[in-house]
Amino acid sequence: MQQVLPQQEDIGLQHYFEVLWRRKWAIGVVFAIVFVLAVIGVFISKTTYTVHSKVAIRNSIYFRQSMLSFAQGTEAPTTTLSGTTYEEIINGLPFAQDVAKYLISEAITLDSMEIRGALRAEYQEPDLIRIHASHTDPNTAVILANAAADVFVETTKAYMRDELTKGKDSVEIMLEEARKECDDLEQQIADYRRQTGLVDVVSEMSTLSAKLAGFERARGDVITQLEVVQSTREELLVLAKVGASGQMYLSDPGIDEYRTLQTSVNEARIKYTENHPVLKNLTAELKSIEDRLRDTIARSGSNLTPEAFLTLKEELVTTEAEIARHQTAIKSWDRQIQEINDVLSAYPDRVATLTMMESKLDDARANAKTWTERLQDIDFKASKVPANAELVDRALIARPKLGKMTALILALLVSVMVGLGTGLIVEFADNAIRTPEEITLMGLGYLGSIVKLKDPTQPVFANGKPASQVAEDFTRIYSNIKFAEIESPFKSVLVTSARKNEGKSTTLVNLACAVAAAGKRVIIVDADMRNPTTQRILGTHYNDGLTSVLAGEKTLEEALQPTDHPGLRLLPAGPLPPNPAELLHSQAMKDLIAEVETRADMVFFDAPPVLLVADAMLLAGEMDAAILVAESGGISRRLVQQVKESLDVAKARILGVILNKVQETGGSFYNYYYYYRGESQEEEEPSKSKVARLKDGLRKTMGGRS
Repeated sequence: MQQVLPQQEDIGLQHYFEVLWRRKWAIGVVFAIVFVLAVIGVFISKTTYTVHSKVAIRNSIYFRQSMLSFAQGTEAPTTTLSGTTYEEIINGLPFAQDVAKYLISEAITLDSMEIRGALRAEYQEPDLIRIHASHTDPNTAVILANAAADVFVETTKAYMRDELTKGKDSVEIMLEEARKECDDLEQQIADYRRQTGLVDVVSEMSTLSAKLAGFERARGDVITQLEVVQSTREELLVLAKVGASGQMYLSDPGIDEYRTLQTSVNEARIKYTENHPVLKNLTAELKSIEDRLRDTIARSGSNLTPEAFLTLKEELVTTEAEIARHQTAIKSWDRQIQEINDVLSAYPDRVATLTMMESKLDDARANAKTWTERLQDIDFKASKVPANAELVDRALIARPKLGKMTALILALLVSVMVGLGTGLIVEFADNAIRTPEEITLMGLGYLGSIVKLKDPTQPVFANGKPASQVAEDFTRIYSNIKFAEIESPFKSVLVTSARKNEGKSTTLVNLACAVAAAGKRVIIVDADMRNPTTQRILGTHYNDGLTSVLAGEKTLEEALQPTDHPGLRLLPAGPLPPNPAELLHSQAMKDLIAEVETRADMVFFDAPPVLLVADAMLLAGEMDAAILVAESGGISRRLVQQVKESLDVAKARILGVILNKVQETGGSFYNYYYYYRGESQEEEEPSKSKVARLKDGLRKTMGGRS
């Protein structure tokens, strides 16, 4: 058992070697392109230097997403964060932008995208972060590593504070609103006091009360004075005897003229003598007025002289004026007293409104004080928070990340891997038939494989004997064909292919030679009237042939021609007809097939490719069997499947497929196949897959040892 398993391993490796060898040109081209480009890149690229710094993490509050909460009775955050999150943070673009800003403050300008590409974070259990920096300039690499460490430490501190003071902004907003409310209420109270005149309520009410008392005293004085004046007036009226009604006939115009004439007479006496006409006239007018005045006084019932009467009148007028003035003063005092009373009566409502506003102001001030204390408490806690990260190791000297020799070795290895990978990809993407397994998976029999001949125009047999090692391959194919004769004997065999240049005719001639070399009578009928090639391969030159027999110009015996190979005769295609399909489908062709079968043990018909013309399908139904020749690596499974379906429609019996033009390599399946088939004493079924054949070979090996 131990001796068999290595043999199975060798077969598998050789199979892969065959695949790689078959794709050697693709592998070589891809390898050369990749390696040349890599070498050029190595020599034109600048050396990259790398260095690292280290920071230690104290806790895991950095960049927490949810709202901060504290456990009761402690000051420590209750959140956690994995180390990989720190790596993502440092490797992200926002962190690179922070580093760029930090470098600008140090008078160093670097693009944030460049910084992001140069930095790489590595988390090391339990609490270390290694920050790698790479750059073509070693000094820049050192600066980047240290700057990233500094920024990380400072940023974690800032975020620690932000986490602890996450509610500070809202508290400040509430404090600002409370202060604004206080200011608004203070302004409203000031405006209300100004509008209502309420500054100091107690002093103002005391002042108004004192003013009211003064006004009332002044009013009483005026009333007293009025009463005195009115009493004086009454006395004057009594003296004038005008009665209680107070009516005096003092409205005579002559009374006023009397005083004026008295003044004029006095002035005239100074200027003139007693007998002067002017004085006399004035004295006469004065006497006339006195007479009228006495008459008026007498009618009023008074016994006053005109002079006394006039004096009394003047005093009475003065008294009337004082009465009017005192009455006006009383009205003024009454108005002012009423105004003060009105103000005093409105004081309770205004005081109540003012008291309510001041109560609101007190509440607002208490609210502002509460928010102030909360803000102070937050600031106090933030000032007590320790740093979340600290610098452990600074970057000092940057070293080359990869030497040129190492880069060249890696380029070589990568180029080899890319080349081999390309070869495998091309192989597995290739839809062409290459192995017997692919044939059997399509439901077709596998008759054998033929390597690519160096000269396909020359048979591999000479005078009925093998002329090369490849002749043995055709002999083995004939051996496989004989297995099919056991179930159902046949004589006429159609040999065709899917398309041109697959080696159909060469394979037919060599297979016919192999059958003839086995002592059989064989006839080759060249039914490929459109492109006959059998004569060129066999080296004959006959003008008559199949078309001559079908046309009745020659008999079959006359048209059959001998060859240099014993037991093998040839019926050439003959002159090219204008209607090959009609001839092949004619009754004459059917009669010819029947007749030629009587003249040989096996007849091979060379037919045109199935997918080009319908000739092969027309003949397939008349043949006992059909063989399909497929070029290894040159025909796809899809086309072979189409040929199979076409022959199935023609009700042809397909013996199997001959895989032609197989690449001859030292590790090919072709050699494996013949290792197990050629060296064994017992023939196997040709349709078995390689895996099945391998298992049979292992069983035989184990059985021989047992």
